[in-house]
Amino acid sequence: MYQLVGPLKVAGVVATLAALIALAQFFLWPIDELTQLWRIASSSVSIATAFVVVVGQTAIFPKICKLGMVRSVFPPIDGEWRGTFRSNYPVIAKAFGLEAPAEGQEIVAKFVIEARLFKVRIHAVSLLPKPDYMRSDSTAFSIMRCSHTDRDIVHYVYDAFVGDPDNSDVDRFYGAARLTIIDDADELRLEGTYWTDRNWVRGYNTAGSLILRR
Repeated sequence: MYQLVGPLKVAGVVATLAALIALAQFFLWPIDELTQLWRIASSSVSIATAFVVVVGQTAIFPKICKLGMVRSVFPPIDGEWRGTFRSNYPVIAKAFGLEAPAEGQEIVAKFVIEARLFKVRIHAVSLLPKPDYMRSDSTAFSIMRCSHTDRDIVHYVYDAFVGDPDNSDVDRFYGAARLTIIDDADELRLEGTYWTDRNWVRGYNTAGSLILRR
């Protein structure tokens, strides 16, 4: 999530906190010699760094993200989501003479996003039409603010595992998604597109739309 503000601003926050802590120490324990100055400076940086890590890398961070001013900088995406896919697989199935899913059948998965300041993980497991048929875990994640729309854009890559694949499937594949975070009318959602290399050797690799809602 730090990518939304950049590493320099995070370092600036640490430096500002360290300066404030050092000033407090100067007032509480006036220095008598220069060696104490180094001790105060180093301890202030250590305390400030530890504070940012504790706040940013624990469950405290997603709670802070729900606050008004922080929410405008770091969207509160941590938690469970229901993901609805609209896949191009029916088109692929028709082209290759495969058994196609029923028209309009929902493809749904449960997503769990663990969002921290320095790391975000995304886990997913299929719910419909085949519960637990597929599981996936993110292997790369980035987030950026679009200069045109001022909305936050998520890009992530995932590694998917299929425990008992059918004849037209594979047991493992990679995928990626580009999702826009939309915070309108008190509803936060992520929507965009995804694509995979799922059984690409046969030309079955899929793509489509994805919407995540609470």
